[in-house]
Amino acid sequence: MGLMRGSPSARALTVFFILALFRLAAEPANIMVGDLTFTRPASWRWEAPQPHSKAVNGFVIPDAASKSKVDVTFYIVNNDIPTQRGILRSRFPEAQEADMHEQWLTIGKQKILYFQIVGTFIYKEKAQPDQFWFEAVIPQGKAYVYAQIHGPRVAAERELGTFKKMVEDAIRTREAEKAAE
Repeated sequence: MGLMRGSPSARALTVFFILALFRLAAEPANIMVGDLTFTRPASWRWEAPQPHSKAVNGFVIPDAASKSKVDVTFYIVNNDIPTQRGILRSRFPEAQEADMHEQWLTIGKQKILYFQIVGTFIYKEKAQPDQFWFEAVIPQGKAYVYAQIHGPRVAAERELGTFKKMVEDAIRTREAEKAAE
């Protein structure tokens, strides 16, 4: 029996297509965090923050090879850099100095700090070995925007260049808009 107008199969198919279109429309290409607009790379997926999370937005990067995912999260917090660094170090208690790297960068008038740590990540007493955590710390007035990429080391490191480009493009775009005012 073919699909006929008003048949249950036709209605189900219509609902499926509407939901698929809604999913495409609901996934933003850009997200605003503070006064920065981050553009989502095409292979990344937008993911709403969990209700209990302090994240203001985020993306997920599916990794078919390892059947895991890499998370990209954005926060606006009042934690200064030493406080945030201490919180992160506490989640990597076995990390040595060689496992951590910091780099300051200036784009236009905006300073940012890149902070990286690798090793066993511990959260809620659950150990996750061989993890990679990289964050861009962007001062904004008395607060800070933290853009973070974290997950299994190989998968997260593979996306690091794309992550940095997204962060730096957001800053360059804002700096150009400020200069044009």
